[in-house]
Amino acid sequence: MGVVHRDLKPENIVIQGSHTNPSLKLIDFGFANEVAGIDVDTLLTACGTPAYVAPEILERKPYGTHADMWSVGVIVYMLLCGYPPFKHESQAMMFRQIRTGTYVFHSPYWDEVSPEAKDFVSKLLVVNAHERMTAQEALAHPWLMTSKEQSKRHLSSVMIE
Repeated sequence: MGVVHRDLKPENIVIQGSHTNPSLKLIDFGFANEVAGIDVDTLLTACGTPAYVAPEILERKPYGTHADMWSVGVIVYMLLCGYPPFKHESQAMMFRQIRTGTYVFHSPYWDEVSPEAKDFVSKLLVVNAHERMTAQEALAHPWLMTSKEQSKRHLSSVMIE
């Protein structure tokens, strides 16, 4: 069994705990639904916040947990540069960008972002849901593994000082 949140966005992520031991919590499970497994696409309802919605939802194709991974890609893109990957005055044009996976790593905003981070985002913002990175693959991605090691080194050097 799995759960598809269907409305992942920064507003639905809460940081809880102290600054030394924070944890992320998801909130607002109003659109959430259970699915039989990771690769099971049984959901059909179009829902979610437009800028974060996956192409398969816009195409009214059956979808599952891969739709949430698209939203994670949008969120990470925004966290790294400060603006969304898909944006247009016209919602129809924004939906076209989403359907075609048309986004850019604009300079100067992305100049200092590592190639591994860009690869992470690129593997989440894949139009074909079954080619998109899964949650397990994302957790094992080199960018997250490198980030964990750098965080440990940074924390230990701070503790020594």
